Amino acid sequence: MLAKSAFTTLIAAGVLVCSVGCSTSYRTRQGTSDAAHHRNVRVRVVNAKQPGAGKSDESGWAKRFKKLVPPGAVGYPTFGLVVAPLSRSSSVPPGAVGQALAQFKQLRVAKALLGKLLTTQVPRAVLRTVTDYLPSVPGIRKGSSFPAVVITFHRVKCDAFGSSTFTSFTCRTMAVLDLRNGKWLGVYQF
Repeated sequence: MLAKSAFTTLIAAGVLVCSVGCSTSYRTRQGTSDAAHHRNVRVRVVNAKQPGAGKSDESGWAKRFKKLVPPGAVGYPTFGLVVAPLSRSSSVPPGAVGQALAQFKQLRVAKALLGKLLTTQVPRAVLRTVTDYLPSVPGIRKGSSFPAVVITFHRVKCDAFGSSTFTSFTCRTMAVLDLRNGKWLGVYQF
């Protein structure tokens, strides 16, 4: 649960919090960290269980997106991501998963969202091929596929802020690191 003190921690950590419809975005400000790999980190957090997000509207984007998901892959239409097994032709540096996990645990937004879970829960961290149909990171073209590390934490307490209500629920938190350029695509809650 994102209590008032945790919300204050987000603000103090230099994380901008913006709520738009059924998604919440968190973006770190430039230069708020001394470590070079933490600078300019832009992380989009989308919460698919917020009010209005769970409606089964099979028109438009969701229908078109369904056709883009190949057999054996998982599609996330709210995020515009297709996550598939890593192709055999992909070359991934040894230790990429461990390095990505260590880097993720140092991100201020990860600390603010997951808190103790970063040290008490062992996340699922795997190599995958990701196709991004709703890119939010500069330099990634719509529909481009790339090798990525996908980190998933289960049983995370998440918050949803509606027009006048506040609810808490259990969700999954997934982070995606593009291995081509070392950029985090986002942190997604669903």
